Amino acid sequence: MKKLLLLLLLATFAATEINSQTVVELTEAGTLQEKVPDYSNVTSLVVSGPINGTDLRYIREMAGIKVPGGVIAGYNIYRDGQLIGTTTDLSFVDNVEGAGDYTYQVTVVYDNGMESAPFTVTMTVSSIDQIAVNNAAFDVYSIDGKLILRNVTTLSGLGKGVYVVNNKKVAVGK
Repeated sequence: MKKLLLLLLLATFAATEINSQTVVELTEAGTLQEKVPDYSNVTSLVVSGPINGTDLRYIREMAGIKVPGGVIAGYNIYRDGQLIGTTTDLSFVDNVEGAGDYTYQVTVVYDNGMESAPFTVTMTVSSIDQIAVNNAAFDVYSIDGKLILRNVTTLSGLGKGVYVVNNKKVAVGK
């Protein structure tokens, strides 16, 4: 199926007056660029053997199709359509002003300056200052899993933010 898809992609190449067919036999997926480092005179390409996303990206580049990519440089974080921060971590804390619905979008920023399509999620934040679970003590974790407080019975003293208590997200707003 992948080979058929690849041949269909290759059939979309625009032919020029130079009639240079390149035939490549891959023994390992992801090595097409090594086999065809200079594609300036290639107008027809036949590839056989295993291929992967890296090879497909290179074929798209050869066809002149712009693709985002390169090395991930970081992530842009948007709240309600406004850029609120960037991060290179896989976690981000947003201290909102109050309870309500917030729409967040995260995009990948590549080292070549391209930005991916956004991933969108809507969160409802409610303000909680105290938690009691049958007067039992509990641990409080940051959203990225770091222990903040151990064996406590109240959330007093915590700053605004989202925490994890008893495997549930809790928003604290003071």
